[in-house]
Amino acid sequence: MNYLSHRLALTLLGFSILFYSCSKDGDPLNDEENDQEEVTDINATLQGMEFSGFYHVGQPLGPEDYLKAYFYFKEPGSYNIVLNPGNGYQFTASGEVTSVPKLETIQLIGTGTPLNSQIDHFSFGDESPLKTVDIQVMPDNSEKLILISEETQHTGIKSTVLLDALNDNKVWEIDQSYDYGILHNSHLIVSSEAGIEALDAYTGLSVWQQGDLQSSEEMHMINDVLYVQTENDLFVAINPENGSIIWTVENYLREVYFQEDKIYLQKGDYSIFTIDYNGNFDQNILDEECSLVGVLGEVLVYYKNGDRQVIGYDLTKQEQVWHIDDIWYNNQINIIGNNLFVRLSDAFDGSYVKCYNGQSGNMDWEFSTNDDLNYQYLYEDEVLYLASLKNTVAINTANGEQLYQTNNGYISGLESTIIKDGETLYFGTINKLWAAAAPTGKVGNWYPKKDNIKIKNIYGVLPKK
Repeated sequence: MNYLSHRLALTLLGFSILFYSCSKDGDPLNDEENDQEEVTDINATLQGMEFSGFYHVGQPLGPEDYLKAYFYFKEPGSYNIVLNPGNGYQFTASGEVTSVPKLETIQLIGTGTPLNSQIDHFSFGDESPLKTVDIQVMPDNSEKLILISEETQHTGIKSTVLLDALNDNKVWEIDQSYDYGILHNSHLIVSSEAGIEALDAYTGLSVWQQGDLQSSEEMHMINDVLYVQTENDLFVAINPENGSIIWTVENYLREVYFQEDKIYLQKGDYSIFTIDYNGNFDQNILDEECSLVGVLGEVLVYYKNGDRQVIGYDLTKQEQVWHIDDIWYNNQINIIGNNLFVRLSDAFDGSYVKCYNGQSGNMDWEFSTNDDLNYQYLYEDEVLYLASLKNTVAINTANGEQLYQTNNGYISGLESTIIKDGETLYFGTINKLWAAAAPTGKVGNWYPKKDNIKIKNIYGVLPKK
């Protein structure tokens, strides 16, 4: 990580002290500019620092954006502080301390407008954890709206809400939370006991409804067609713009996997077959008691519960080519990108993720953590984002190395989906919706400011009209 240093000035009791603030983006400056003058014969010592507010590119700082520094004074005197990270904004304070000894809380007022999305590092020379501040400047989200479902704790009241992504103001709210939902263009398509329904994402008003269909699993949007697995064993293709049914496959019950040119389905009798994207039968694939996982190239992947095995079946040779033993029912088995991932989470022993080559069945890498990973994940740009009870972990899928984790010491109970919009990562916990910078994982915003809201789902991000 590169550092760009900026000089800070603090005057206390007639002494001039030079410090530095570091912006974690850019190249180091030359040695002369990195020299730091140290003054040790001063009777005011820094006890700690903290910051308040949210910082976004292009948004001027306001009264809620400030730093607090706690200094212990042994002698009276005046002070003047300017903290400037070289990113378009700064913090300043001046005053006088007359009554000593005293622990003085100095509030540094923020002014200016952040220019770049980055981490700005502030310190007074002492890099102890409690004596530094890192501020994540978030991307410009002033033209974004975010659609979520939430539940008020203690009362159990559920609602669907459209929020302003910048200031968390509610655009609309309806007293209904949905089991499954998918955002497509300007429609939020949801499933509830009333059936499948499309809402206008900008107003919350109903656009169309299919009252005879109820989704039993998560819905899928493939090539602008909505695919629904229903509670009465139907697999249905729907036009998402008007709700009309395009075609239906009956006697479907269990699993589905989408490939580029065909769809793999599994019936209640466990037989696996394929259809084309017009709903026409293609061919029978396998008649064996198993659970379909998916397809990697020419290898069909399925799980044998009784044998606790994941099996690779060559579709061309029509024979088993590899198997992975001792995979228990509580493992999460997913095909992500071009690999097979097996996740096991244990509240006592921690969790692991194993990545297997889909053609050979050999393990490429293993990632382990002390956190209790849940079933939520996001895969994008060869990065796997995994949710746990404490944080979101970002893993490089090429080698299994951890890029970062979002844990800042106060995130717990991660439950909702994870989504990524541009350079912003959104995820929900028991009492917050968090926004973090995707390149760094550092949290830069959250909603709401109180701790009685449970985020159930994050449907997506919309541009403002």
